[in-house]
Amino acid sequence: MSEKTMNLQDNDGNSILHLAAQHGYEDIVTNIIVSGAYFNLQNNKSQTPEMLAKNQEHQEIENFLRCVHELFENLDRINEEKYNCISMSPFVVPVFKSNLIQACDSNGKNLLHHAVENQKIEVAKTLLKVNRQLANKKDKIGKTPLFYAIKNDDLEMMDLLLKKGAKVELWKYANNCTNGCSKFINKVNKLFNMAKEGDVISLEYELQKEKFELDLSTVINMRNHENLSLIKIAEDTVNFELVKLLLTKGGMILSFVKNKAIYNKELKKLYSFIIKIFECVESKKYAPSSIIYQIKKHSYTDMMMKVRYDDLEGDTLLHIAAKADDAEIFEWLLENRANIDLKNFDGQKACDLAGKDSKVLAIVQKRSSVID
Repeated sequence: MSEKTMNLQDNDGNSILHLAAQHGYEDIVTNIIVSGAYFNLQNNKSQTPEMLAKNQEHQEIENFLRCVHELFENLDRINEEKYNCISMSPFVVPVFKSNLIQACDSNGKNLLHHAVENQKIEVAKTLLKVNRQLANKKDKIGKTPLFYAIKNDDLEMMDLLLKKGAKVELWKYANNCTNGCSKFINKVNKLFNMAKEGDVISLEYELQKEKFELDLSTVINMRNHENLSLIKIAEDTVNFELVKLLLTKGGMILSFVKNKAIYNKELKKLYSFIIKIFECVESKKYAPSSIIYQIKKHSYTDMMMKVRYDDLEGDTLLHIAAKADDAEIFEWLLENRANIDLKNFDGQKACDLAGKDSKVLAIVQKRSSVID
């Protein structure tokens, strides 16, 4: 059942949720709430489903709907450790495991919409960590959370949403906004046009000279309303030089390309090589010296400093080396100007992923003491 159908109202203004709450159908109430039913929609008598449940003394349903309401009223509670679940008698509903974060209010807005509108970045991070698909959910008037980040001129929130896969209708926002976020979108719109035209020289010049309001890797990996990134455009137009340029600037190799049909031999060879290097470092099955030799042999040293892997985390090779505690690879990357402060899409630096007593952390501490 679609969200639109689920929230249709009869002649009395009652939705399916109103009727289920009134008649005490607990399973239906909980199932449609997590599927997008508007929990606080009012009927013609200004009654919400919670009120109808209370009138009919369906206490469990009343408590459940009240707790959903409380979540929307107290967003900060989502990040409280002891608030891992909504407790009620006689049943307990885990907030995240039940997909309750997909619940919507009468405006069709979910918790992420509210977190973005109220500029609660930590709450937004938590919600997106649990369910990245929230980034592209639309409210009743067709707006995604990204629209409200742009409306608030909230660049930090915009950066987070884009890194988590939010799609942006470049042409629409560029025409309708006049703030800092819009300036950024206009710049990116220009890059997309250059990529579609296959203009590698102009695009490279633009990336070098332009000061973007957001991290360059966000720019390289963001997707438009057609779900196309700059790299995807380069792939589709079989522009090998453009693909290499974008990867060297922090473009991301998605994990699914291993199983993807890539018909250009050069491109397929490049992707296979990069993925193989990441997997070799991660698995620690090969000698670090042989991995370094292969990177140098193919003249991909600069590219391997910044290219990212995995559409969930956006790790660089430095992050992977830190996770694997591969001290030799880690040190070699730093010697070749890999950025130790570069964060993955979860906001973690490579050293954040190193173990407490790891060799990699010892290298970081040693380098810090030398600088101090």
